[in-house]
Parts: sequence; structure tokens; C-alpha cells
Amino acid sequence: MGKVDWGYLEPSKRSCNNCEFNFGDVCAGHGDRIDNGKDTYGMSITEVKNMFPNGCNDWGISFEAFNEIYEKERRKQR
Repeated sequence: MGKVDWGYLEPSKRSCNNCEFNFGDVCAGHGDRIDNGKDTYGMSITEVKNMFPNGCNDWGISFEAFNEIYEKERRKQR
């Protein structure tokens, strides 16, 4: 595969919606809450989305988001 537009991974485009630790209703990532400094693990995903609109310090790209980028780039090269 050729060069990939990794701009999608810029912090402004990171969110709970495309994070590997989004387990539907809960966050399975380990970040620090901004309100009390405790771990984000186990927080409701709605609360985490409100607290970290651009992803927390444990954000990692989900397989679905990665695959979307990969497929888009693959189609461009055809």
C-alpha cells in the first residue's frame, strides 16, 4: 500500500466514537479524569465523550476506523 493519509489520527479527529477502548456503554481505556484525576476505566461512554471530546491520553484507533482509512486509500490507488 502507498502513502496513507494519517491526518485522520490528528487529535482533533480523535473521539470515543473511533477509539479501540469504546466498549459500547463503557470505556475500557485508562486515562485520567479531568474532574477528580481518577481512572477513566469503566466510566460510561457518554460521560467520557463529554469529558474528552477529542479523546483522552489513552486513545487508540479502533479496528473499524483503521480499516475505513485503509480501504479509502486502497480505492484511491486503483
